Amino acid sequence: MPRGCEVNCHFGRGHQTSLDIAGDIILGGLFPIHDRSKNTENKCGRIDLNPGFQYLASMLFAIDEINKNDDILPGIKLGVKIFDSCRSETIGSIGAKEIIKYTLLEDNGTAPLCGVVGPFRSDVSVAVATLLRVFNIPQVSYGSTTPVLSNKDLYGYFLRTVPSNSYQGKAMVDVVRYFGWKYVMTVYSPGQYGEKGMEQFYEEAKRVGICIASKNKLPKFPTEKDYMNAIEEFRKTRKTNLRGQLDVVVFFCIQRDNRGLIKAAKKVLSDDDGFAWVASNSWGNRRDVTEEAEKAGAGAITVNYIQGEVPRFRNYLLNLKPSNMTLQNPWFDEFYQETLRCKLVNSSKSVDFERDCKEGETLPRDLGMAPVRVVINAVYAMAHALNNMQKVLCPGKPKMCSEMRNLKREQFLEFLKNVSFPDASLDFNVTFNEKGDVDGKYNFLNFKKVKGKYQHVVIGNWSGALNGDGKIQGQIKLDENEIVWSRQLSETPQAYCSRTCPIKEIAIPELTNARCCWRCESCASDNIIVNNTCRLCSQGSVPDHNRVTCIKLPIVYLSWDNTAAQVLAVLCSIGLITTLGTAAFFIAERYHRVIKASGRELALFLFLGVLSCYVAVLLNFMKPTNVICGVKRFASGVSMTMCYAPVLLRTNRIYRIFKAAQKSVRRPSFVSPLSQTFVALGIIAVQCLVTMIWILSKPPQAVPNYKYKDHVILECSTDDFSVAINLCFNIILMFVSTVFAFQTRNFPRNFNEAKYIGFTMYLSCSVWIIFLPCYLNAVDSIWKSYFLCSSLFLIATITLVGLLVPKILLVYFGSTIEPRSGDIGTGCYTEQGRSGASRNSCQVEDTSTQIATHR
Repeated sequence: MPRGCEVNCHFGRGHQTSLDIAGDIILGGLFPIHDRSKNTENKCGRIDLNPGFQYLASMLFAIDEINKNDDILPGIKLGVKIFDSCRSETIGSIGAKEIIKYTLLEDNGTAPLCGVVGPFRSDVSVAVATLLRVFNIPQVSYGSTTPVLSNKDLYGYFLRTVPSNSYQGKAMVDVVRYFGWKYVMTVYSPGQYGEKGMEQFYEEAKRVGICIASKNKLPKFPTEKDYMNAIEEFRKTRKTNLRGQLDVVVFFCIQRDNRGLIKAAKKVLSDDDGFAWVASNSWGNRRDVTEEAEKAGAGAITVNYIQGEVPRFRNYLLNLKPSNMTLQNPWFDEFYQETLRCKLVNSSKSVDFERDCKEGETLPRDLGMAPVRVVINAVYAMAHALNNMQKVLCPGKPKMCSEMRNLKREQFLEFLKNVSFPDASLDFNVTFNEKGDVDGKYNFLNFKKVKGKYQHVVIGNWSGALNGDGKIQGQIKLDENEIVWSRQLSETPQAYCSRTCPIKEIAIPELTNARCCWRCESCASDNIIVNNTCRLCSQGSVPDHNRVTCIKLPIVYLSWDNTAAQVLAVLCSIGLITTLGTAAFFIAERYHRVIKASGRELALFLFLGVLSCYVAVLLNFMKPTNVICGVKRFASGVSMTMCYAPVLLRTNRIYRIFKAAQKSVRRPSFVSPLSQTFVALGIIAVQCLVTMIWILSKPPQAVPNYKYKDHVILECSTDDFSVAINLCFNIILMFVSTVFAFQTRNFPRNFNEAKYIGFTMYLSCSVWIIFLPCYLNAVDSIWKSYFLCSSLFLIATITLVGLLVPKILLVYFGSTIEPRSGDIGTGCYTEQGRSGASRNSCQVEDTSTQIATHR
C-alpha cells in the first residue's frame, strides 16, 4: 500500500466506506469491494475477494508506483478518493455523488480531481456516467463492457480499458463456430452486462447462422429455486430436441449468477447428465464460481481478459499482512480474515471463524489472481494524460503550475483520449479508439483437473478490432488437444437441432424453429440443390453425382474426328483432285474435236456443279455457325442444280436436234452454245431464288438440340418440309433429264452420248430413291448429314465418271469424225485417231448440223 500518505477513512451504514489519500491531484475510484445484498440494491453483502478487493489493491499499487516514478508527473503526487460500489447502481451513484460534491469544493483550495477510475459493473457505470457527464468528469472503467457505453453522444466522458461486449459477443460466437455448434441454449443476467452482452451474441450468432434453442433470463434477485429451474429448463429443451443433440449452454451472467447456476447444476444433474458451459469473462478464471461444485463446472470454456496477471502486483499482494500495513485500509482486515479463514484479535471487523490468525501469517501462495492489468492500465491512462497535459501547460516546470491547479477536465479529457503507453503486462501499447474503447483481446480458459486439482488453463486466445467499415473482425486460436470436457461428455459436445441432410436431399423447415430444425426430402433426378432448394438444370445440362452443380452435356456435331466423316472427306478429296485433273485436261484439249463437240460451256457448269457437291460435303464437317449453316443450305441445293441443268439441256438438245432433222434441215432454236449457257444460268438462277427465299424467310442458325439425355447436338436450324421444298426443283430436273435420256436411248450411234447420260441419270435416281427416305427418317441431324453428304458425293461422282471422264478416254483411246473440207453439208468425214492414221467415211445424215460423236 502507499506509504507516508495522509489517509482518512469514512464509515457509514453497513459496509459503505471510503478511502482518501491526499495528493496534489486526486483520482476518484469506484470498486466492488463487497457484493450486493441478495435482497436489495441499497445494502452491501459479503466482501468480494476476487476481483473486488484485488482491483482496489491494484489501484493503490499503481498510484504508489507512479508517485515513486520520476519519469511520470515529477514533483506531483497523486491521491485518491475511493468508494465501495457494492455492485449496486444505487450505492455506486452515492459514491459518484460524493465525488461530485468534492469537485464543487475545489475553489476552496482543495486538490483538483481529474477523473474517476471505475466502476466495475456495466449497469453501475451507466448510472454513474450519466451523473459524471453533467459535471464534465472523465471516467475510465476497468470492467464495464456493455456496448451502450460506446455511444459517445450519451457517454462522451466515458472510456474503458476493457473491450466492449461487442467484441466478447463476437469472440463467444467464434468459439461456438469453431466447434461446429449450430444450436445452443443461453442464460443471462438482467442489466446492462448480461442483457446487452447477450444481445451482441444473438446478433453475431444470427449473422453466421447459429440458432438459439432457448433464451433464459434470470430474475434480478434470483433464488436457489430460480437457478434450479434454469437448469431444469436446459434438460427439458434437450429432451424435446428429437432429431438432434443439444449439449451446449452459453452464459452471459454476472459472477453471482454464474456461481448460483453451477451450484444448481450440481444438485439437479445426475452423473450421466452434463452440459458444456461457454461463459463470458464474469466467470473467467474465478475460483469462487465453481467452489464446492467443481465437477458440475468441469469442462467449461470461459472468456478472460488476456494475461490479466501482473507479476509485480502478485508479489506485492501476497506480501501484505497486518504487521506491514503502514496505512489504514478499511477493507484489508476483512479481506485478510476471509482469505485465511481466521480472525484477527484486534480487528474491528467481526467474523465467525474460530481460528485466530497467526502473527505474521501470509496470504496463500496459490491465491487466485484477478485480471488487474485493466485497473493498472486505467490508473496509468490518467497519469500519462496528466503528464502530457503538464508538459503542455507547464513547459519547463516540473511541479504543479497554476494551470494544473485550475485543471479543466474538458481539456484533460482530450489528453486522455490520445494517450498511448505500454500495457501493464503485455507487449503492446494501450490506446483508445474513437469510441473510447480498446481493441478486443481475450484468453480462452478450460476448467479442468490438472494433477488432481481443478484449474483454469489457457487453451487459446482471440483478438479483434474495428475495420474500416466499423465492423468487428476477429481471429481465434484454440488448442483442442488441451481441452478436457466434462466426464459426461467424453468427446467434443454436439449442438444441432437436425442432422445435415445427405448431399442429394434438401432441408424442409419445420413449423417450429423453422430456421434451425428441418426434415430431409429428395429432389427429382434432373434437379440440383442450390441454397437448399431443388433447381432444374438448364437445357443442355445434367446434375453431377452430388447434385451440387449442373454439368454441361458434351456438344457434338459431324466433325473431322468422326471415322465416317474422315472416310467421306478422303473420298471427296479424291473426287476434288480427279475433278480438277479432268478440268485441266479439258482446258489443255479444249480445241480437240471431242472436247469442242461435248459443249464446253455446259461442261463448265458440270465441272462447277461437281466441285460444289464435293465442297458441300466438306462443309458439313465444319462446326456449325450461322454463316456455315447459310453456306451449307445454299451449296447443297445449288450444287445439284449445277449438275442437273447441263444434263437436262444436253439431253433436250440431242432430242430436239434428232427430231427436227427427221422433218427438215432447218436448225432448231436455242441449241447454240450461247443459248444453252443462258438457259442453264436461268435454271440455276431459279434454284438460287428458291434457296434465297428459304434463307430469308427462315434465316439459318446454329442451334443446340437438347432432345438427348447424354449429349447436345449442335445443328443447323431446318425442318424436313423446307428441305423437301428446296430439293423439289432438283428432283424435277433429274426426273425430266431421265425422261429425255430414256427417250434418246435408241438414237443412232453418232448420238450414243445419250446412253451415258441415261446411265448417269438412272444411277442418280437410284441415289434419290435410297437416300431421300433415309434422310427424312434419320434419328438426328448427324445421321441426316451423313445421308445428305453421301448423296452429294454419289451424285457428284456419278456425274464425273458418267459424263466427264469418258471424254478423256475417248480422246486417248477412241476416234473422232472430222468433216472433210467442203463436205459439211454432205456428211462425209475423215476418221482419224490420235496416232494420225485416217480413213474416209461418208454417211448420209438427216441432220441440220454436223455433230461429232464418239463411237
